[in-house]
Amino acid sequence: MKKTFKTLALMLLTALAFSSCADVPEPYNLPGSESDSGNTPAATIEPAGEGTLASPYNVAAIVAKIKEMEAGVESTEEYYIKGKVTNVKTDEATIKQYGNHTFEMIDEGNSSVVFTAFQVYGPGKKKFTAVDDIKVGDEVVVCGKVVNFKGNTPETVGKGAAYVVSINSAGGGQGGDTPQGSIAVTCAEAVALVQAMEDGATSAETYTITGYITEVIGSVSRNQQTFWMADAMGGGRVFEAYYANLPEKVTEFKVNMKVTITGQLMKFINKTTSEVVPEIKNADVVILEDADSGQGTDGYCQEHHQHDIRQIRPRRW
Repeated sequence: MKKTFKTLALMLLTALAFSSCADVPEPYNLPGSESDSGNTPAATIEPAGEGTLASPYNVAAIVAKIKEMEAGVESTEEYYIKGKVTNVKTDEATIKQYGNHTFEMIDEGNSSVVFTAFQVYGPGKKKFTAVDDIKVGDEVVVCGKVVNFKGNTPETVGKGAAYVVSINSAGGGQGGDTPQGSIAVTCAEAVALVQAMEDGATSAETYTITGYITEVIGSVSRNQQTFWMADAMGGGRVFEAYYANLPEKVTEFKVNMKVTITGQLMKFINKTTSEVVPEIKNADVVILEDADSGQGTDGYCQEHHQHDIRQIRPRRW
């Protein structure tokens, strides 16, 4: 009888112990549990893009492409890559001495696939001036040749060979003088974007182009004036600022001025000649460097020549 009582008592104590443990909350999430966020599988991001300015590779695409390359061998082509900044590795001393930035990029939603923008310059291939020109959370597009460093680090070729094309900053900064929300491109890159657009189309995005005024069209009207620009001084007709807005206290645009223009890209087709005219209509302009002279030595002839062009292509509001 005593033996039976002891057995029953032991069974009762064991049951109480198990029920008590079930009521006590776990001090931490067990690995593999549903609430263990650290082990939640990363979202699958499919490779996308064509590696061009109009259609940059995402991080998944460029990493996949680099993995097909031989370790340590640079690509023969430059590629455009878009992603989110997840880790900035540059200090102020590096910025001050070299002006380049190193940071890691991911596709939003998947932090397991990483691409490194290694020793890149800023928009317009200019040197960075501060570490916070690039911040965690910024969405960036970089351009350059790539390499699989030591066979395990997909990155751009270093020493300023690659550069940041645009910065859409989570913190409000854009790096350089690029207005908030716009994409910084060169004249040549803007032309390439326009060529990829439908005839007569206008881009949804806003772009900022930096270059030199190479030809001024006609006279000022309603505080606006048209000019052509290029990436280099004297570079000819590359991109047109069609009836651009004159900045405050500026009476006219001049050949050899260094400017930035901001607006939406347009693919205008001249109906008479079928010529494609890459342009921004009614662009906002910032003058970075003034010109030494006005229209140049043949300004009179240039202006009268452009009256003929206006007859073919009347003003469009």
